[in-house]
Amino acid sequence: METKDIKRIFVENTIRMHFKSYDQDPQRTIRRMIDMGHRFTKSRVQADRFAVISKLFEDENSPYYEAVDKLMQGVNRSTLMHFGLNLGYNSWKNGTHQINRYEQASGKVISWIIDIDINAANYTKYTPENVSKMINHFNIRGVYIFSLHISDIPECTMIELLSAIAEHSSSNFVLFTDGELLSDELYDMLKALTNVAVIVPMDVPRATTETMTELKLLWGHSADMPADTTDIREWVHAMTELADSSASPLLILRNTVREDTDEAVNTDYELFSELRYSMSHPVLLISYSGDLQKINRIISGENIPLAAARA
Repeated sequence: METKDIKRIFVENTIRMHFKSYDQDPQRTIRRMIDMGHRFTKSRVQADRFAVISKLFEDENSPYYEAVDKLMQGVNRSTLMHFGLNLGYNSWKNGTHQINRYEQASGKVISWIIDIDINAANYTKYTPENVSKMINHFNIRGVYIFSLHISDIPECTMIELLSAIAEHSSSNFVLFTDGELLSDELYDMLKALTNVAVIVPMDVPRATTETMTELKLLWGHSADMPADTTDIREWVHAMTELADSSASPLLILRNTVREDTDEAVNTDYELFSELRYSMSHPVLLISYSGDLQKINRIISGENIPLAAARA
């Protein structure tokens, strides 16, 4: 067994003990897990992320305690364990070191998360064999997080895709979908996968979110930022209120209309960093481009255009 596997098992056992004590004292358990994260920090990315998390939970009345409770009570805890360890350990610890070595050896930069668009025009090339080869290709370079943007593909292709994902438990997969593809068979497959998060738009039918909640899937909402950001704070407040009303613990805000320039990305990050500390609704807010690129800057020293991050 590799040394890193032994270390991961140790971290997993420690988290499992905290999970057992959560229902008796949620706030204290959350603070203990954050403290544990600081103690086990072995990379600059981990140090940066845990510093942000610590600040979010400084106030004992922070809405983030309730947001975490949504996750703990509404999501299968095996999924929270597996998904969280893949993110914090495989990606933010081991993965960042692998990426640094790859970049130094190749002279190229690579994003820590890979965007994959699967749609009606290209889905035929995403066979299980090709998907597995692609995942292995990026795993070797230190990438363990994959963002799959799925639209207008046959259900059989989605079934094959989830079957391929099941073979790569060391990686996480964030599925952006309109929800229309989700059938009983796909729900059964998703329920068995502990390394997948399903992200649906705000206007998805209520029955879809209720089913995902009933099955204790890790899921959240996404919303595309408006082109005019004059009233962005009011817009974000409205989006988090809507997400909260549907019991969603996660809200990912995507910039799909503005240019992916360094200035725009950095502005997004600064704006949402500020907004996070003034949240009134129990929703975990993620700026897709801003947060992604913040981690790229820590690892690689620069923003990496999203087009370069797409497989």
